[in-house]
Amino acid sequence: MQATTGAWKNNQEQPLTSEGFVEILYTINDPNAQASAEGTQQHEISTMPAGWNPPIVDETEHTVIPYATLERSLWLLDGSRVTVPSDGEYGYSGYVSNHLCDAGGSFASNPGIRIEFNEEMPILPGLIITWSAIYGDYPVRFRVTPYSLGIPYESKEVNGNTDTVSIVEFEMVSFDRIDIEVIQWGSAHRRARIERVFLGLFKSYTKSNLLKFTSSQTIDLMSASLPKYEVSFEVDNRDGTFDPQNEEGLSKYMMERQEISTRYGFRTGSASYAIEWIPGGVYYLSDWSAPQNGLSASFKARDLLGFLNTTYYKGRFAYSSEPGGVSLYTLAQEVLREANLPQRKTDTAANTDFDAPWELDEQALGSVTTNAPLPICTLGECLQLIANAAGCVIFFDREGILHIKRLSDSKEDLSINDRNSYSKPEVNLTKPVKQVDVSMYSFTSEAGPKVIYEGTLPLMPGTQVEPSRNIFIIEFSDIADGVRVQGLELDKSNAAQSVELNALETEHYAKSCKLVINSGFNESVNCKVTITGTVRKPTETIITVPNLVTGETQPLKNALITSAGHAVQVGEWLRDNLNRRNHLSAEWRADPGLDAGDIVDVGSPERDVRIISCDVSFSGAFKGKVEGVEV
Repeated sequence: MQATTGAWKNNQEQPLTSEGFVEILYTINDPNAQASAEGTQQHEISTMPAGWNPPIVDETEHTVIPYATLERSLWLLDGSRVTVPSDGEYGYSGYVSNHLCDAGGSFASNPGIRIEFNEEMPILPGLIITWSAIYGDYPVRFRVTPYSLGIPYESKEVNGNTDTVSIVEFEMVSFDRIDIEVIQWGSAHRRARIERVFLGLFKSYTKSNLLKFTSSQTIDLMSASLPKYEVSFEVDNRDGTFDPQNEEGLSKYMMERQEISTRYGFRTGSASYAIEWIPGGVYYLSDWSAPQNGLSASFKARDLLGFLNTTYYKGRFAYSSEPGGVSLYTLAQEVLREANLPQRKTDTAANTDFDAPWELDEQALGSVTTNAPLPICTLGECLQLIANAAGCVIFFDREGILHIKRLSDSKEDLSINDRNSYSKPEVNLTKPVKQVDVSMYSFTSEAGPKVIYEGTLPLMPGTQVEPSRNIFIIEFSDIADGVRVQGLELDKSNAAQSVELNALETEHYAKSCKLVINSGFNESVNCKVTITGTVRKPTETIITVPNLVTGETQPLKNALITSAGHAVQVGEWLRDNLNRRNHLSAEWRADPGLDAGDIVDVGSPERDVRIISCDVSFSGAFKGKVEGVEV
């Protein structure tokens, strides 16, 4: 449940709530550009470059430390400035130029930053530059210049700027570098400063141009399926902003995984600014439609799981340093780091992975170990197996952070009753469960290594100077340990010359191998590959957790369960959830602060219900539907 004030809660108790609001902020950028960009500074302050100049091209909003730097009107004695530490433990200050400007704001050499990309970027609609919001400083005149292979394109010069945040609408196409150059600073005898550069633009939509809006949250209390957080909306497109035929429109900048954030509000006073806002969620664009000559454009966006649909093939047995088995906490971290997820947008709390967009229940996940490798499946399915094996739930918070943890049993101060629902809650009773049959897996090693893969791989042509790089992911039919590439044999009949093959990289896993081979042949050739390993045959044992005298048998097959004690623990957790047989659903005048996973009062007489699904729609007022399990 989202934290709200007493005014918000009192408003929800009224027969008619005050005016409601929805706001959508759509980030128009290339998600790959932010990840592949690196800001370099040629004129940073020389005495402390490491602490003052961490990456500036960053989606993370850092807290800027206002150091006293002997500049005009910045050396204040009221405690608002911080003395530069002598031990090198500097806080974030962004880019700070090495030299001061003169009385007219000019520099002996124009300061600025260079943003370089590790590949060519196709298109970008502009930049948002935060200069020095902490000091209220900005340039009066500056220039943005894109480059390709060291050759500058037409630049964009801004003259007469008066803002600490500059939105530079400037289409850049096929570039690998951007220079931001300060020509004239707005305050005399100051250093030029840049706190942050965002590659892209923002587009805001409110209820004045929103034609339709819905959001939904769904979780699975037993992690038998993945959660789903989704938002869909339609906006007024009569001006052709998203018309594909409009060359000046935004359709050419649209691509999957662009960020969309929402927030909800209610008027809590008579003044126009008296609106209390709460976060709605962070999503990533997955689908859009803007019919030519249509009146509206429609969008759909989903949670971070859209980044987790690639296949994970790095399932492994425990290392020798993990004699008790690998912990589920370690496995979850390995899977999430493989996904290359978007960073957090604000500084993270202490003792967490910096910028990692996830939070894991270290106690629940770290206390459970497994002696089995993860199967080859999607990254999301791997997390589902891990959560299920730990008795945890996967869910997202309103900042878009992924959580794998056990839910709190605390109850929220919210009731869905006759005052705010449109009808009596519907109650469905699930079937009784007689027993839970949990599969436990163990592995027996066969005698000696044997051939587990033998096949022929095609190699692309290359040269001796620049050999071709051929990457293969080879999947085995058996689970194996001690995997080794025993031989690379060239098909000589296809060879135009004799050049030794070079296996650059080999990464071995329980059921797969990543193989990288260089080929210096100037034509396509075939290479016979032989891989050996010690096959480990899995054995399945059923551990029964009894429940009722009569009913259905509920099976559970999770490849990560490798001990009887673990099987009983998961079976009892599953049994307890299945015994909560009363499922309730209700349509109501939604409070958009409710989250899936919350426990609230539902109905009259009141029942404690854990919400597993909540949908919210807005068409001038909030309306919703909830489903939950009586606890």
